[in-house]
Amino acid sequence: MRRGFLLFPAFLLLASAASAQQREAVELRRYQTCLALTSDAAEFAYNEGKVWRGEGGGWRADHCAGLALMLLQRPAEAAPLLERARGESIGEEAGTRAALAALEGQAWFLAGETEKALMAQDFAVGVAPGEPEYLIDRAYSLTAREDYWSALDDLNRAHELAPKRADVLALRASLYRRLEVPELALENAQEALMLDPAQPEALLERALLKGAEGDIWSARRDLEQILTRAPESGAAAEARRLINQMD
Repeated sequence: MRRGFLLFPAFLLLASAASAQQREAVELRRYQTCLALTSDAAEFAYNEGKVWRGEGGGWRADHCAGLALMLLQRPAEAAPLLERARGESIGEEAGTRAALAALEGQAWFLAGETEKALMAQDFAVGVAPGEPEYLIDRAYSLTAREDYWSALDDLNRAHELAPKRADVLALRASLYRRLEVPELALENAQEALMLDPAQPEALLERALLKGAEGDIWSARRDLEQILTRAPESGAAAEARRLINQMD
């Protein structure tokens, strides 16, 4: 009797563990399916995430719903969900938590909440300091706060980690221009364009620098290249404005 008494609870514990593993497998499949839906059916994925959250989906449901909202260009709604997801993901792998924080930071930044963006981005960089994308994101937020030297520190580190990133060099050119170091600004813009001749932000920076030197012909040529090579880019709107001023 004594032996049987000991075996019975052990059996229950094993069955409970197996059941928990099955539930986790089901939740993981639902998570993967929901994330896959965000790219082609973002509205549906958002609603699925909301329903799943009500059913106990936790941080995974919030992540899916938040990502869907980002793709629907609703960052102000996405940010609180992603913040909650990061807060509830304690115990998950560090890389997962860093990625959640980075996405949260992007949402707050796009929603115009720079300080909240920086809090999330500080977390992401702290957990994954070797990920250049997180440093670049934080550099954009620091630039928005006009903390140009700190932004430059992040970009210098990002450049060390990813020396072939033309966008990093273009943003660094912008910072040097704002810091009134035109020689380094032009050097970075030129280096970016050597890596990617169509990089719109680098073309814009070089145009601004050439215009400031009085070389209007070269500046206009770069602005027209933006419109030809990257007409849908953010730099294109500024290029059109500057060309209209020249006309």
